[in-house]
Amino acid sequence: METKMIAPLEVPPHIKLDEPLQILVQNDKNMKEVCQLWQQEYKTIYPKYKINHNDPLNKRSHILYSRNKDQHIVSTARLTLDSPLGLPDDDVYPREINLYRERGLKLMEFGRFISQGGNLQLIKNYYKSVYLIALAEKVDVIAMTIKDKDIALHRNLMGAYLLSSNMNTDNGSQYKMACMSWEVNKTKARFFNWTRLPQHTMEPAL
Repeated sequence: METKMIAPLEVPPHIKLDEPLQILVQNDKNMKEVCQLWQQEYKTIYPKYKINHNDPLNKRSHILYSRNKDQHIVSTARLTLDSPLGLPDDDVYPREINLYRERGLKLMEFGRFISQGGNLQLIKNYYKSVYLIALAEKVDVIAMTIKDKDIALHRNLMGAYLLSSNMNTDNGSQYKMACMSWEVNKTKARFFNWTRLPQHTMEPAL
């Protein structure tokens, strides 16, 4: 089988994240720390989920993170751009994800979202950053695999569409997993009020 060589992403120019968020420099030390956090947090919710430390999709991702006062990474999110490698959850996504591709739309997956302590302002900063990076990367659609209990939140907050309420995966969790798509140019005004972002305009989706 031929190995697909994918160049690592560059940080979009002019992106400035609200403190304490940063975009991870993907060296061995930082990736080891991030992967340890992913595995530690996921095993409590998704006992069957295994983190691949050498996941090639990391190179096609912007990994956001923050550190606490002791300089430990305590929150992360992974924003993976579509490429010949696909998206992390392609094996369980419903067919609608491929329909977006067939329309020529650019996809990004928002995943590995962990925020120890549940700080609301930090969570707002993450969602704001996801939106800004999507704009910078000219992304049309953000795909998300979420717990089914969070469907209403994402539908009401940014106007995400429910593609599947019961995907064929749970990784041992008590929750059913849902797939939602966030069409960036259709983001609700409520999202901009919540994040205090000015409302950006984009070209309509194809």
